[in-house]
Amino acid sequence: MSAFSDYLEQKVLNATLRKTAWTTLGDVYIGLHLAASGPGDTGANELSGNAYARQAATFSDPTTDGTGYKCVTSADITFPVATPSDWGEIGYISIWDASESGNCLYVAALTANKTIAAGDQLKFTAGEISVKLE
Repeated sequence: MSAFSDYLEQKVLNATLRKTAWTTLGDVYIGLHLAASGPGDTGANELSGNAYARQAATFSDPTTDGTGYKCVTSADITFPVATPSDWGEIGYISIWDASESGNCLYVAALTANKTIAAGDQLKFTAGEISVKLE
């Protein structure tokens, strides 16, 4: 995952180049999307209903592979069971600063779409989601 949201781009530029204070974030949350919503994300195409809820995520300290720094999820992220209906075909994820509403920080396409039918439960294992800056 590497696409900054418009919100995050402005915050980073203002904090690093204009001496504008930015409050440290608390928890961050993973959101799921049926279709691309773009860097100006305001929740477009995010799932809703059928027991869906964003899930809190924790990330490792930054490490480098020589081409940039990245943080990876440090624990499994398990979403609720889709009930009573399907969630559909998930193609994108996002990272938010709140469990509901809030500001989108990052958006990215999944490596492969995943269809979540009624009774299914989506789980990302630790290290499966990464944010890399190059």
